[in-house]
Amino acid sequence: MPTNSVSSTGSEPVSPASKPGARNLRFLRGLAFLGLVRWYNLAMVAVAQLLAAGFLLDQATSVGWRFLLDRELWLIVGGTALMLAGGYLLNAFYDLEKDMANHPSKVIMGRVIRPSQALQAWLALSLLTILVIWPLGFRFLAYYAFYGLGLWLYSHKLKRIPLLGNAASILLLLAAFMALVLYYRDANIPTLVFVFYVGVLEWIRGLIKDCQNVRGDAIYGYRTVPVVLGLRKTRNLLLLSPIGFIPPILWLSLYGRVHPFFPYLLVAQLVMVLGALGLLLNSMATQRLHTAQRLLKIVLLSAIAGLMLW
Repeated sequence: MPTNSVSSTGSEPVSPASKPGARNLRFLRGLAFLGLVRWYNLAMVAVAQLLAAGFLLDQATSVGWRFLLDRELWLIVGGTALMLAGGYLLNAFYDLEKDMANHPSKVIMGRVIRPSQALQAWLALSLLTILVIWPLGFRFLAYYAFYGLGLWLYSHKLKRIPLLGNAASILLLLAAFMALVLYYRDANIPTLVFVFYVGVLEWIRGLIKDCQNVRGDAIYGYRTVPVVLGLRKTRNLLLLSPIGFIPPILWLSLYGRVHPFFPYLLVAQLVMVLGALGLLLNSMATQRLHTAQRLLKIVLLSAIAGLMLW
């Protein structure tokens, strides 16, 4: 008759931490965390920063790809990714109730990852950003301190205010590129043209995103442009937004020195933007808004890739 201390197979009892279920839970939490910090957006911003660095340097001298060996450039890229990852966690934390109203099936926080865990991860990412940026000196520590403060203000307060929230979103996106301007101490006209162009794209994308989330925004007191003006007036504002592309197009046509292929890329981007807005002419249905959002993400990616042709 077997004793109570040894199983009939003679094997040791399996601890809860070593069970396959526990390993699967850790794996799911890892995937959920990557989703919360939007790793694909972080990768896109990192690539954009590297291309922008090459673009800035090429305006002064031909350096090829040797700038990729610059350790301090990689510290800026890494610090920005960590700071933005924390910003996305703050967004998910403050927008939890609103996101449950807008798209409950996509909400991660509160299921696999608890809100308290997200805040702990934000704090850890903030401290890690300081460690990464530290070798760059006080200027960058101060810059990223204000960057982090801006991300918190946007998530907690600014995004609830019409127009100001959209403007803050654009500035926080462009702050990643301005960190490179601070590093290379070069703010030439081509750089400003690119920043303005990306800003217009982000303005349009942000308005469409607000239209997608109008229901939850209205319920939980987010006074976004669609909540204040209504979907019809917001659509009219969207249709007027491509006027913002006129200044960069004129500058490129009259003064820009770009690759011969670049004008064709610019035309393709404009066609895609107009196509995305054309989907909204007769309907602001959820599926059309979603498709327009995807088209604008492709335009943003191609605009970033187009830096190689400037």
